[in-house]
Amino acid sequence: MKLRKLLSYTLIPVALLQLQACGGGGSSSSNNSVNNPVNTANQPNDSTSPTLYMRGSTPLLLALGESFNDPGALAIDDVDGDISDQVLESNDINTNIAGCYTQSFFVTDSAGNSSAESRTVFVGTDAQRHSPNTAPDVLQDAVSTNNYDVVTIDVLSNDSDAECDQLTVVSVSQPALGEAYVNSDNTVSYDPQGNVGSHSFIYTVSDQHGGLSTEGVTVASVDPDDNNDNWPNVVPDTATTSQGATVFIDLLGNDSDADGDVLVLDQVDTPQHGTIVKQDGGVFYTPDAGYIGTDSFYYGVHDNHGHNGSAIVEVNVTQ
Repeated sequence: MKLRKLLSYTLIPVALLQLQACGGGGSSSSNNSVNNPVNTANQPNDSTSPTLYMRGSTPLLLALGESFNDPGALAIDDVDGDISDQVLESNDINTNIAGCYTQSFFVTDSAGNSSAESRTVFVGTDAQRHSPNTAPDVLQDAVSTNNYDVVTIDVLSNDSDAECDQLTVVSVSQPALGEAYVNSDNTVSYDPQGNVGSHSFIYTVSDQHGGLSTEGVTVASVDPDDNNDNWPNVVPDTATTSQGATVFIDLLGNDSDADGDVLVLDQVDTPQHGTIVKQDGGVFYTPDAGYIGTDSFYYGVHDNHGHNGSAIVEVNVTQ
């Protein structure tokens, strides 16, 4: 990781003035320094962060082995003016290795207000970048809120794209209770509308090159006046099966709740090397044809009082 200033400079205090005097019969210089204190009473109250503009395209494409000519960034402050020479940059770009990198910029004005921006940089040809295009890699999200409070989830924060494409949330499904909607900044909001419990919905992500992926969001909405305060104790599970054989895994069998609530199986993740079918408090797991090794997936539970939890399941597939 490299951290550097885009430009260097020397700061000269304007309040320290060196005076030079000239007379009719000759010249003389004065070494007297006059300190002119700055009248801070007339200085504006600066509480606005500077605006940071990244030069060049986003994402930035670089050929493999190409020398990286950094386009840099421009920073403008409403009081300090152009402070581009104050911009700090960090990146780990290696043009000898194809892949996706992050370039970050950070700037602070004289009042301490700061701004930050970042962009992705892809090293490789455009043909390599989308040949073939890989769908976004998206992960489940889980949050909690009070039953009358809208909660906003940054669902893209744990999602990524192998080709550095900018991801957007294109749609959400509607949960059985409450309402979910997409915001202009690609976050998703959920309104429980007074309902207590565990609520799930699906969001769809696009990489703007034909790649679409979907994943689930679980929201636990809790009544703050309910005396049911304990969260489920969810314990990881393990199972063993032979190649091509289906096995039933009792997911809730070792889980518990201190309030005595009956736990309900909620979302179940998709394993990488098999398929699952939910059945009551467990799942039937079938490994992919020919697969031998370890597979895993996550599952979630809730107690019908707005408390939920999750754990991992590991399956050992033998010959």
